[in-house]
Amino acid sequence: MEHLQAENAQEWAKREQLETEKLSLERENKKMKKEIETLEEELNRKNQQHTAMMDCDLKKAKLELEQKTKVSFFCVKYEMIVTMVSVS
Repeated sequence: MEHLQAENAQEWAKREQLETEKLSLERENKKMKKEIETLEEELNRKNQQHTAMMDCDLKKAKLELEQKTKVSFFCVKYEMIVTMVSVS
């Protein structure tokens, strides 16, 4: 009888240990899920910032191209006028 009681006590101790480990793993899992959520939010925020910066850079490049195109156009037009005047 004492042997059965000792076995039973060991089984209960193992069960309590497993339950404690289970709870610990569940807490750790919850913490890691929250960390993943936080990292995903940060990544989304950085992606939005990066996209905004790229949009700004693209607009700046377009503006510079337009200005260079205008300057080139006026230079060509000026050369044509100079050529026409010197031919006349």
